[in-house]
Amino acid sequence: SRTDVVDGEVGVAIRVSDLAKAQQQHGMAARAMRTMAMLGLDAAEMHVADNPRVQPLQWVTADRIAQAYKQSPTYLKQQILLAQEEERLVYAADQLKPQLDLKGSYGFNGLGSNYGHSFGMIQEHGYAKWSVGVSLSAPLGKDKKAHSEYHAAQLRKMHALQKLQTTAIELEDAIYTAGEQIARDWEQIVALRQAVANTAQQFQVAQQQLAAGAGTVRLVLERESEHNRLGEMLLTAVISYQKSILALSSLDGTLLLDLQLESGSDKYDLYMSDTTFRWQQ
Repeated sequence: SRTDVVDGEVGVAIRVSDLAKAQQQHGMAARAMRTMAMLGLDAAEMHVADNPRVQPLQWVTADRIAQAYKQSPTYLKQQILLAQEEERLVYAADQLKPQLDLKGSYGFNGLGSNYGHSFGMIQEHGYAKWSVGVSLSAPLGKDKKAHSEYHAAQLRKMHALQKLQTTAIELEDAIYTAGEQIARDWEQIVALRQAVANTAQQFQVAQQQLAAGAGTVRLVLERESEHNRLGEMLLTAVISYQKSILALSSLDGTLLLDLQLESGSDKYDLYMSDTTFRWQQ
């Protein structure tokens, strides 16, 4: 019928428009990848090697938090700062105590044991000279400067300890939040997978009905459009899921381990031997 012909022409026009939009977005993504990989414009064209496929992440929150206390850069940094302030506090406390120093010196000169011997050996300089003693120093009154520095060191240590505790609380909260986000993303992926499978069947049935003369072009286009829309939503959910896992790994400091890399190794220089980018399974 005339209606089916018009619907078909509209569908073709929509697909041409969608294709142009997809080509534009693909070009922008390829240029962004070239920039990130520091490749020139004459580099080979980039293609995705395979489709992203994901599996449910099996992990225990308590284990992730314990791992974060061992490998999180943010938490380890605060631990180092606290240790430094503790050392400064010990030094400041030592300055409040009387100071007893053992002093000694050893050298050579041209003097003998008496005047005549020294005059006769005026050209020599191989006579030993040494001294050993102790020096005791203590303030006569209250050393205000030392006490002020000690009090300041106490405050700095207390601040560093509070900062470490705050960092631990924020780290645990961030890990819990990331875990909840991962769970929500996975639930969305499972639901969208089922929806995509259902719309694929609906689209196939609509095509069969059209071929048998019992359906319409508009229904086929609607089924196809809905199937494509849900497919894009599924791909977006998969990408969000991967980002959530990456965020969790960066929080607990296991990002290099998850990528099967080790820090401090010279085996992982960047080699751009090709332009193939693969999704990690």
